[in-house]
Amino acid sequence: MDDRNSKSPAGRDGALDQAGAVVSLACAIHCALMPIAFGLLAVLGSQWMASSVFEWSIVGLSAVLGLFSLVPSYRNKHREPRCLIFFLTGLSLILIARLLLSSHMKFEIPTVVCGGVLIAVAHILNRRLCESCVGCNAEQEYGVPERDG
Repeated sequence: MDDRNSKSPAGRDGALDQAGAVVSLACAIHCALMPIAFGLLAVLGSQWMASSVFEWSIVGLSAVLGLFSLVPSYRNKHREPRCLIFFLTGLSLILIARLLLSSHMKFEIPTVVCGGVLIAVAHILNRRLCESCVGCNAEQEYGVPERDG
């Protein structure tokens, strides 16, 4: 396997962003549909999807994917803070909703959904920035980092 491919937007970083976006959107959809689907899940024997352990696992997975994808891309590639701002805002909204608003479902659900969407947007934006980054593309094509001046 070519080492350059593992650093390219289509390689490891792109895969992390894709996974992060999918997990975050799945989290948002899960939270939006859970009140409607709760009774159906019990009938189908899938109540584990409504468990606190499952929900916190998804939050943890989103956080880990975000840290391993967005932080290195910011530090080593595009230096665009919007990705980190969207990610941290989304993660904060999810944590606030789960920790402080859990007894107020009409506030918790939209807050978690917005948080999940913001995290997905962060990953999508990060991937686009990495794909359009001039320095990243020069490194990918020639194997050497682009130098200033």
